[in-house]
Amino acid sequence: MSQKAVLRNLIKNLSTKKVDGDLGLQISGIAYNSQKVKKNDLFVAISGFSQDGHKYIREALRKGASAIVAEQNGDYHAQAKILVKNSRLSLAQLSSRFFNNPSQKLRVIGVTGTNGKTTTTYLIKSILEEDGEKTGLIGTIAYIIDGKKIPATNTTPESLDLQEMFYEMSKEKVKNVVMEVSSHSLALNRVAGIDFDIAVFTNLNREHLDFHKTMKHYRDTKGILFESLRGKDKFAIINKDDKNWRFFFKKSKVKNLTYSLEDKSADFHPLYYNLGWDGSFIEFKTPHGVQELNLQLLGRFNLYNS
Repeated sequence: MSQKAVLRNLIKNLSTKKVDGDLGLQISGIAYNSQKVKKNDLFVAISGFSQDGHKYIREALRKGASAIVAEQNGDYHAQAKILVKNSRLSLAQLSSRFFNNPSQKLRVIGVTGTNGKTTTTYLIKSILEEDGEKTGLIGTIAYIIDGKKIPATNTTPESLDLQEMFYEMSKEKVKNVVMEVSSHSLALNRVAGIDFDIAVFTNLNREHLDFHKTMKHYRDTKGILFESLRGKDKFAIINKDDKNWRFFFKKSKVKNLTYSLEDKSADFHPLYYNLGWDGSFIEFKTPHGVQELNLQLLGRFNLYNS
């Protein structure tokens, strides 16, 4: 990280419980993994699934961290200590501020749903690049910044890593970012503070219930993405053939566009389609007239993705 920021400015909008120490500190970087801490970093202690970051605060201080953000107090000595209600949310907000809110400089397209996210993001990326637009991608298979491929660790990376990627993309004059938005990332505040321009809903099936416990919680978590859309130039794209479509339609307070293979009242629906062994053909109605597509993709589910 080549950025620097004054701690006072970084924590301006955090929901803090207690603030102690020197808020005029120059912060050279942010870390949530104690092994990656460098001198004058701000260390954010978050509770993971297997490890609790609060146990590594002393290690972070030994490595040179000058300020600590945590949910719990302790008897450690730091130049500045900020106690917050939610470390994960704070990490997302701090990361966005540290990199000067990079998502606001990009058109961010978030695709969420149980199935179809990966194919849909690659299709959107391909369409935008065909139109001559520099486009980044963040997903299950890889993260792509201006053609450079980074192996993916999570479907949606941790908020700090995400914001740094956005920062790198904006430096490379990337205009668009297409990203898979998992329910885990929404529940764990990884995408909090991202200025999404477009949200896409594919479908909702019984999955990830080890994490969400109920389908209602799974659906409600996905809804966070649609609630986050703000502004007249933003919109949501919703699969009208999924029984949950009305939920997402109502969650969105921006322009909604619907698509369907069954419902002729949807904004995008087929007049005719043919599924062959070597590809698919579809003639479909849009708000701007009829279009035709010859696809090398097989199967009905790929008509939905397309």
